[in-house]
Amino acid sequence: MRVCVSKMTESSRVCLVTWMLMISNRQFHFHHETVFLAVNILDRFLVRMSVAADCFQLLAVASLLIAAKMVSAARLGYIFLSPPLSLYV
Repeated sequence: MRVCVSKMTESSRVCLVTWMLMISNRQFHFHHETVFLAVNILDRFLVRMSVAADCFQLLAVASLLIAAKMVSAARLGYIFLSPPLSLYV
């Protein structure tokens, strides 16, 4: 049975963001703006939706994926082709 939480605790958010920074630097070599955007997406999603505690890392990875796509599109000059962030959050 899944336990849904409406608000992530401060300590679990710190832990999750630290994990996001660690994997984005060590494994994916993302730019800092990608990680900042991913944390923004994560926070905006958590404000609107309840998420099971065992899905926090899945949400973090999904946020990193969306942010990476948005940043790479912007760097290539294709920002007009990427959908607005409001579609995801």
